[in-house]
Amino acid sequence: PVIVFGASSATVSKQQSSACEFVCALNRKIVIKLLSFKMFKVVFALLALAAAVSLAAPAADDASANILTHESRLEPDGAYSYKYSTSNGIQAEESGIGGQSVQGSASWVGDDGVPIVLTYTADENGFHPQGVHLPTPPPIPDYILRALRYIEAKQAAQNGQK
Repeated sequence: PVIVFGASSATVSKQQSSACEFVCALNRKIVIKLLSFKMFKVVFALLALAAAVSLAAPAADDASANILTHESRLEPDGAYSYKYSTSNGIQAEESGIGGQSVQGSASWVGDDGVPIVLTYTADENGFHPQGVHLPTPPPIPDYILRALRYIEAKQAAQNGQK
């Protein structure tokens, strides 16, 4: 008897032929499953690529946005202000005295469709942004607050004794 993988010869017994047909059918199923898995991987990779391209590309609104309003002022003493708005919903304004202090705001619509509003000041004490979208530190635990009050009380007592 001659057995070729995936096929049967005419000289094979009936039992061997059944076994060979079973193996051939099993091979076909395995090949189909492998092709299905490979096809799944290809489709998944194409979908992932399409998602990455769509996220990386700027929105059509942003690419074709126009400036709707623009105002600016600069004074000899360094005071200045500016304001602008665009067709895709971005607005900003700022005023201040160059090198001393600034206050301003900006607003836009985030990628998730939620409006974002940022207000800020900057002066000799640094930059101070405010907005509900900004992260906030966790609250200080009670035991730390008690320790800080204890340290302050000890320092006050020591300063009072001197």
